[in-house]
Amino acid sequence: MNDSARLQKSDLVYGRHAVISGLENESERIEKIWLQRGLHFPGRLTEMIRISVRHGAVLQTVDRQALDRLTGGARHQGIALRISLVDYLDLRTWLDKTGSGPATLLILDEIQDSGNIGAIFRSAAAARVGGIVIPKHGSAPIGGTAMKTSAGTVNQVPVIRVGNIRTSIQELKKHNFRVTGISEKAPASIVGMEHAERSVLVFGNEGSGIRAINLRECDDLRSIPMTGPAGSLNVSAAVAIVLYERLREKILSGEILEKRLDFPENQHRLPDAD
Repeated sequence: MNDSARLQKSDLVYGRHAVISGLENESERIEKIWLQRGLHFPGRLTEMIRISVRHGAVLQTVDRQALDRLTGGARHQGIALRISLVDYLDLRTWLDKTGSGPATLLILDEIQDSGNIGAIFRSAAAARVGGIVIPKHGSAPIGGTAMKTSAGTVNQVPVIRVGNIRTSIQELKKHNFRVTGISEKAPASIVGMEHAERSVLVFGNEGSGIRAINLRECDDLRSIPMTGPAGSLNVSAAVAIVLYERLREKILSGEILEKRLDFPENQHRLPDAD
């Protein structure tokens, strides 16, 4: 496989020529770089790696066996990187594009599972969410697994990558967004919660939830009511429930009209009995 084909078909790139091509053409989309411990890399390549790290890429030094496992035993030449399959926006660009009108934004605070991220994108696309915020560090990659789980909807929802969730929440509040954190520990339920025209919903990671420093920035905290023995829900399930409770309440209030399906003539009819 040549270098260009490898870049097009995989979010994992390895081998010096392919990596240099990726660093030259995709520096702002590189999520992680793996270097083999003890190897020396040319100055030009080292400088390109520094530029990608400044753009948010995570740099990790590993032994040869780790790179062998990562690449499935391919000839990696001591270096590999992961390129995002999506184009990221910064928060300022997203705010400029959104203007002052109604908008709903999700913030995912260090979600660790790519499958969960993909499922969240699918729910967000179906509910017409205006964008999803993820941190540059501490979040699962939006790679092949997320793409597959999302059924292609990753490319239908703007992705905003930020360096700091807390300062991003503060910036959004300056632009008249109301920020609601979804936490199992919150005493108030999502049922009947306020749905501002400019709304941010924050969801935490699978184990520890929203980090305390970000919880304190929320205007409101809400939980999903549960009557069974389960102590918590999968985060992608939680996102779907919150988004559709929000949609249900807007339909009931008449704020939005329920979508009606138009069937082709006779498509829904049962076949005549013999």
